[in-house]
Amino acid sequence: MTNSEIMMCLELLKKLGDVRGKFGWYIYRNIKILSEACEEAVKIRNEAVKKYGIQNENGTYSLDPACEGWADYVAEMEPVMQIEQDVKLKKISREEFEALAEDAGLSVSELAVIDELIVEGKNNE
Repeated sequence: MTNSEIMMCLELLKKLGDVRGKFGWYIYRNIKILSEACEEAVKIRNEAVKKYGIQNENGTYSLDPACEGWADYVAEMEPVMQIEQDVKLKKISREEFEALAEDAGLSVSELAVIDELIVEGKNNE
């Protein structure tokens, strides 16, 4: 996975913070794995936002495409975001997923995110 994919997957999983039970455990473990994998990229991104962004009233920095430094930010971050990493996510078997999904009361969007953690056959733990 690239740093960009890792960060995107991490943000999606974080949106599932209310999921409980075994699904919740898989989500928690994968959030931890992804957070550790992108730690350096996040640090570099935060430094670049501070470098090219605008300081807000509360002392934080923000950056958007309308900012003067946007093109420089993108140029600096593109190589970092394309770095590939071997990330071993915790996956659940299709059979276990289907059995748990029946009683989990998950929304379609939650199921779509969790579907990315499914592996055919035996669990990948």
